Amino acid sequence: MSVEKSTAAIGIEVLERTLSGLASFMDKTEERIHIVLEEFQEITEIEKGAQIQGVMRKHIQEMPVSFFFVNNRRRILREMFHDRSKPFFQSMFEFEPGDLPRDEGIDYVQERFRSGGREITKDPAGMIFKLTSGNPYYLQKFCHILFDSGKGNVQDEDAVFRAFRFLLESEKGYFEATLDSLTAKQRSLLTALAKDPTTSIYSSEYAQRHSLGSVGGTQQSVDALSKRELIAKENGVWKVTAPVLEAGSRENRATPDMTAHFHQAARSP
Repeated sequence: MSVEKSTAAIGIEVLERTLSGLASFMDKTEERIHIVLEEFQEITEIEKGAQIQGVMRKHIQEMPVSFFFVNNRRRILREMFHDRSKPFFQSMFEFEPGDLPRDEGIDYVQERFRSGGREITKDPAGMIFKLTSGNPYYLQKFCHILFDSGKGNVQDEDAVFRAFRFLLESEKGYFEATLDSLTAKQRSLLTALAKDPTTSIYSSEYAQRHSLGSVGGTQQSVDALSKRELIAKENGVWKVTAPVLEAGSRENRATPDMTAHFHQAARSP
């Protein structure tokens, strides 16, 4: 047995050949085709990333097909498509789908439980949506934990909070690894925003209330946390991006005694 290259072509040459073949296929088919590239930001982290983007732009703009570049790391995609020095500058339309609609999210939770032979009433389903802020990943993981935690119908909030505690515990490694990778000032700002989202992140009053120190230090922390997509400004409000990370950050660790806090959070407007 031996392992050998299937072609002498490597790197950019393979990409050129692949895209040319795709273009040739497009010319021969009458089908309307859409191509979705997920996690596209990874291209910025590999060798010759800019050159690869240039090659892709050259071929893509000549194809009669729609390309979708999908990722939740908005900052990186925006840099790729709005920076004049980047190959993909002004080559696309930007669209943010926004949060999941609450009523549709609740209906989805109820439908999926029902399809598995169990029922969940609207109030518990609404609590699930609220505690995860409609985040698709955590919404589904939360429901998976809750569905596997019993056999009967879900009608009371206690079962929801028990499942949420389990979700927090399952994410503890992520919480701790994230928090431990931050500086003290970055951790303080993340905790402050988890407890108190704000429109005035650089105000002296906010800094004093949360012991954040100087405006310059806050600016550095904002830049660092934004680059890691841990915080973002949405509708003028600075907040922690991941709802479950936000929950864990409030106490700096996910612990079982947080249950009372989440009872209150889920019931609040």
